[in-house]
Amino acid sequence: MEMYRILTQIQHSCSLICCIQCTLSYPKKWYHMKVNRCFFCATFHAPTYGDVLKEWEWQFIKSGESDRQEFVQEYLRQMKEWCRHYHIMPSKDDERMEKDIEYG
Repeated sequence: MEMYRILTQIQHSCSLICCIQCTLSYPKKWYHMKVNRCFFCATFHAPTYGDVLKEWEWQFIKSGESDRQEFVQEYLRQMKEWCRHYHIMPSKDDERMEKDIEYG
């Protein structure tokens, strides 16, 4: 129990936290402390690229952030890194959807 408390204290003081599942580093807001996993590992189980891409709007609403464009850029950057790590490649439709989201 003491080790968990120490780990939690360290995580709260760090600006980047490493996900125990995918081993990628994320800013605190993209990390779920309760499950010790990044947002993507905690949310998705065997997704397609399109599944992850379609989730951006709901996550924007839940985040409470006000700058949509900044959130979209950050979400896409984190999403692409995570998808590359798990070799989840976009289809042509996913690429079009991503462009629409990014510039829409």
